Amino acid sequence: MSEYYFFNGVKKIFEIEKWFKRSFHEIVYLEHTAPVTFTIDRVTYAVRYIEEENLIYTIKLYGNDEDIKSYHKAIRKRVEKFLNILKDMG
Repeated sequence: MSEYYFFNGVKKIFEIEKWFKRSFHEIVYLEHTAPVTFTIDRVTYAVRYIEEENLIYTIKLYGNDEDIKSYHKAIRKRVEKFLNILKDMG
């Protein structure tokens, strides 16, 4: 079963905010850090977690499918990679 993933600790939340700003500038808007939600072209994505696999992944939370561009997948993969690394850090 998958659930939303919540990062514990202010330091990790600040790292997430700084990384989003540095990596995506105005392409991606970070909505929240608990749980992580972000918007690309009026489509909002959320971070989910599969406990059995210890894996964070993204899902489309809401938005129009017409607004989903081809580069959304690449951005989502970058976000997933970063958050999975951050999750495993002490």
